Amino acid sequence: MVLIKKKTFPFDFTIITIVKNDEKNIEQTIKSVLSQKKVKIQYIVLDGYSSDKTLKKIKKYKSSIKVISYRDKSFYDGLNYGLKFARGRFVGILNSGDLYFDENVLNFVNKKKVNCDFLFGNVLYFNKNLDIIRKWNFKFQPKKKNFFYYISHTSLFISLNLMQDYLKAYNLKYKISSDTELIIRLNLMKNLKFKKINKYIIFMRTGGLSTNFKFALKKIFEDLIILKTFFKFYFFIFYLKKIFIKIPGLFFIKEKIYFKKKLILTIKSLSKIKIN
Repeated sequence: MVLIKKKTFPFDFTIITIVKNDEKNIEQTIKSVLSQKKVKIQYIVLDGYSSDKTLKKIKKYKSSIKVISYRDKSFYDGLNYGLKFARGRFVGILNSGDLYFDENVLNFVNKKKVNCDFLFGNVLYFNKNLDIIRKWNFKFQPKKKNFFYYISHTSLFISLNLMQDYLKAYNLKYKISSDTELIIRLNLMKNLKFKKINKYIIFMRTGGLSTNFKFALKKIFEDLIILKTFFKFYFFIFYLKKIFIKIPGLFFIKEKIYFKKKLILTIKSLSKIKIN
């Protein structure tokens, strides 16, 4: 049973970016969203009172985006606040520094989201040298009862009705793994319609909350607490599954060269974009 209500939305998507002190990367991300073709996008950029030039760079695009300054308590607190302003039929998150694979990603997703409550796709991770260091691309088995560990948060698009009326918000108890908690709740909801898009849709920059080594121990701890809350004595089995399915994504040498070239081309194309 699809939870999408029959009501009019002024936008196909609401995309939210939460940022603080990332003057180096924020413009690339903004251009990546605004360059998307053939879709109506509400783009919300929430700045957590940056002390560098981040907000100044964001305001260069204020005619095309909704700029919010909010002193958030955490990344997920910022997301919850940003969601209050969402007006798109589906909502997606693009972290500062991350990029869409190309300018047609949202148009492709828009065509696939018919009769869906949520969708998710594939992700490529890159480092400061623009090397592709990992891929998130699994052979998905939709008949599995529990499949949350196949979903990358940054590739997830959720219907606004589902987000606002059922999932409600990200759990602020967790500073790093609240996305995991929300995705598990999403997985455990019954009668939802969803699709796995077998296409790379995001270039994700490493060094954020979920990929920064200095947060690794805290993330492991929060993951285990969340899994134990939902799955009791089976929590460690699910944690091992979550770890093991990621291992093959580290080994794809030939593809790394191709995707690095693609990333460089994407960045070059964004550098040429002039947005008033």
